[in-house]
Amino acid sequence: CNVRLAADNVMKAACDTVTPQGVVAVVDIPPPYEGQTEIERETSSKDHTFFIVFDGISDPGNVGTLLRSAFSVGADAIIALPNTCDLWSPKAIRSAMGTSFQVPVRSVQSWDECLTFMESCGVTNDKIYAATMEGSEKANGAELVYESKPHDNIHWTDHSSALILGREGTGLTSEIRKAVAEGQIRSVHVPMEPGIESLNAAVCGSV
Repeated sequence: CNVRLAADNVMKAACDTVTPQGVVAVVDIPPPYEGQTEIERETSSKDHTFFIVFDGISDPGNVGTLLRSAFSVGADAIIALPNTCDLWSPKAIRSAMGTSFQVPVRSVQSWDECLTFMESCGVTNDKIYAATMEGSEKANGAELVYESKPHDNIHWTDHSSALILGREGTGLTSEIRKAVAEGQIRSVHVPMEPGIESLNAAVCGSV
């Protein structure tokens, strides 16, 4: 790569922060995640796939924080549903501290597309967990009701799985909540002490 020194006025013009760090780079956005290649599957030390799904997360700071957490736990990719903020916005990239280029990303146009893609990667519906206290109603006339499980009751590394995180303030979209209510997917939550209504999206996803 070419490295050049620039005057202060040039740096200020190239950055969108008042006090930039003094380094500016022009890079290509990586191609979208397409799943592991055959070579990657043969050489990977992991037996299972793990995705984090952004269901309309709007704060780029939370996006960056979650990217760092995703990288730290070895998530295979981030899947962004519609109305999620731009994962390549300057603030999201700054918050991610370099992990934007370490964790693959894939944007999808619909929930159905998301389900189909995850299934093609070996993630079955019963191993997709939406972050909510809500559980399922009677599914297909059966008496069994799936309750939201505490996050530490799920053996995340024993099977391919996915975690869905909803938008700050409004939570999961109606489509995801319906999938939970009908027993199509499962739900998970972080147990909290009484008096706390919810956790920040980035904190919840990181835990």
